[in-house]
Amino acid sequence: MLTNSDIKLILEKYSIGKLKSTGNVIKDDQISFSQTIKTSKGVFLLKIYRVFSNSTVEGLELVKFLDAKNFPTNNLILSKNGKTFIHFKNYKLSIFKFVNHKPKHNLNQQQVRELGKLLGRLHALTKNYNLSENKFGWKYFKQLTFKA
Repeated sequence: MLTNSDIKLILEKYSIGKLKSTGNVIKDDQISFSQTIKTSKGVFLLKIYRVFSNSTVEGLELVKFLDAKNFPTNNLILSKNGKTFIHFKNYKLSIFKFVNHKPKHNLNQQQVRELGKLLGRLHALTKNYNLSENKFGWKYFKQLTFKA
């Protein structure tokens, strides 16, 4: 999909160092393609969107908003000009800090409490955050989650 030369050009738009190597393909489906890249400043996830819509833009902007509020997110890296995604050739792509973790399946009671607090904080932070009104957009989500 992308050559090392392409990735080097992409990295010029970010402040995450010089390319050292490319790594594993993490995801390759109809929605996106994701691959790890190692730079002089760490390991990152390069995500190329095959499907890119207003909802994608809104989701990335929401992550940027939550990052600014010190809420834990998927570690989106902004471009040098503060954008959540860039255009490269015929692609739209984003870069994230790579976090190698395994999902937890059996949470203990304290972990469930902490997760509940985190979810409550997410709701408080996003209560007045406006996204589009498409059927599966933010308004739909708020109707499901903010009912009394």
